[in-house]
Amino acid sequence: MLTRLNSAITELLGRQANSAKFCEFVKLSMEVKCDHSWLDVLKKTLRIKDNEAIRLYVHFLFRFRNYMEAQM
Repeated sequence: MLTRLNSAITELLGRQANSAKFCEFVKLSMEVKCDHSWLDVLKKTLRIKDNEAIRLYVHFLFRFRNYMEAQM
């Protein structure tokens, strides 16, 4: 599970990220989630701090919300 989550994160950080990859990331983060434990997994996977993990997740949310709005 962590390897799949790490791969999804890596793909989102790449230039070829799309809404399908973002959906996969959200799905995997929800599978890992037990309350807020997905954040711990994200931190451990990327070896980052709380605030960096939160900023990264929020960045993904806004990036792909804007992407989806542009597609409409």
